[in-house]
Amino acid sequence: MHTLTIIVLIAITLFAYYKYNSLICPAVIHNIFWILSLIGLYWLPEAETISGLTYCIIIAGSIIFQLGHLVCKKFINNTNKTNSSYYCINTGSLNLLTLLLLIPFSLVLLQLVNNIRLNGFSSWYSSFNEFGSNNSLFDYLGKWIQIIFLCFLLVYWKMPKDLRRRNRLSIIALFLMSIFCVISKPSRNSMLFYLVPLIIIYFITHKPSKKKIILIALICFVAFMIYFYLISKQKYYYLYEQGEGLKIIREEILKYLSGSIIALDNTIELHSYTGLGAYSFRFFTAVCDALFGTDISVSIVNEFVQIGSLR
Repeated sequence: MHTLTIIVLIAITLFAYYKYNSLICPAVIHNIFWILSLIGLYWLPEAETISGLTYCIIIAGSIIFQLGHLVCKKFINNTNKTNSSYYCINTGSLNLLTLLLLIPFSLVLLQLVNNIRLNGFSSWYSSFNEFGSNNSLFDYLGKWIQIIFLCFLLVYWKMPKDLRRRNRLSIIALFLMSIFCVISKPSRNSMLFYLVPLIIIYFITHKPSKKKIILIALICFVAFMIYFYLISKQKYYYLYEQGEGLKIIREEILKYLSGSIIALDNTIELHSYTGLGAYSFRFFTAVCDALFGTDISVSIVNEFVQIGSLR
């Protein structure tokens, strides 16, 4: 069933590419993550315990996504009329917003620098991680800075080139603040969820060729893997010092790549209501419980699903 699922997803992806002739079409890129995750599952012992239901849900989800994309393409009115209008950013408002964000960012930055100075930069992962865990303001501020930067970048890249110059300084400042917020909260997901939207925005606004899309994707992949290695080495430095670096980075990559499937399978096994849509319709079942004194709604809080060994 494992191999069959990979074959089916590859066939669906090839069909979507043949139909839409685009590497960045959602219907094409949707299955790439699942295919890579399933391939990585071959090297994990948990692959033998994955149920057939989990594979069927993955295939069904892929098919439903393709149908949903097809419906959207059919009914959304994509007109090709010539439009002379263009996007534009109010320079004064952008500069003011950047300044307002820069003030609290500078204060938090000074606290972070002082924290690193006291603890030493040799353990930058611990310093950054401890600072981020104990500073909720920086956590929220970092998210807002990243969102604001990505939104303005989308508009900025859609503007005519001759109008970008007056907004360039603020965009650069937002970029530096946003990338610092990502790095100062050292986790693989924070970098991934920042890098992927950034790439997609570039693809949407610049419409590069297929060769350039592949090249940019490869460069970003290499950059992410370097960051992945740095985080892993700092997180498990004591194992790297024992000469187990290759073993650890291999386990980390496989768990990061295929752990979601293992977690999905465990969740389906532990919570039987998952496949019945009980969480989607929990509002209605909770109302029913309140009105008639029944107990049919599922719990919001579930047990933590552990998919890897703790070191």
